[in-house]
Amino acid sequence: MAMRIQGNGNVGIGTTAFGTDAQRVLGIGNGTAPSSSPADMVQLWAEDISASSELRVRDEAGNVTILSPHPTDFLNKQPSTIPFPWAYHSKNEYLGKEIYVDLALLAMEVERLSGKKIIHLTDVPKKSWNENQEAMKRQREDEIANIQKQIDELDAKLLEEKDEEVKAQLMENRKMIIVPEPYVKKSPPEWMKLRGVEL
Repeated sequence: MAMRIQGNGNVGIGTTAFGTDAQRVLGIGNGTAPSSSPADMVQLWAEDISASSELRVRDEAGNVTILSPHPTDFLNKQPSTIPFPWAYHSKNEYLGKEIYVDLALLAMEVERLSGKKIIHLTDVPKKSWNENQEAMKRQREDEIANIQKQIDELDAKLLEEKDEEVKAQLMENRKMIIVPEPYVKKSPPEWMKLRGVEL
């Protein structure tokens, strides 16, 4: 699956899954990081980092930065005493440097030293990771069933069709249909498990 546009405005690059209730969402499946920086552009991709997909960007100057604020490989090593881990990560091969900043810890230290309140953490309704994974699995199963139905209908037309040109076109249409892999439920990242999130 290279790219897919759904009627509800969802656009998928390397993916057909958008999450429940998604409308007008850009979904990017995990890809392969670019190894160079073309002139006059930036590159955006998803990459699996310690079993968690992260959104990354590479700019023309070669800075590769995680845009989603939870670099899992770093946060998995942080103590569970921080209720909402938050960090920054970037690297630059031309400088030969990589940086991680524990922003949650930084904010806590600034509060401690200044006596000023800068972290405003509130409770919101908690969702179940497992229920979300089940919903993703059902969504993929429905998608596979719909695609299989299209294939079955095309196969039936192919059996009935006598015109060779039409038959050839139907066969081309059949080749264009890609059945996605079944969805495999994922466990939450380690830093979320440490805070009570379970599959």
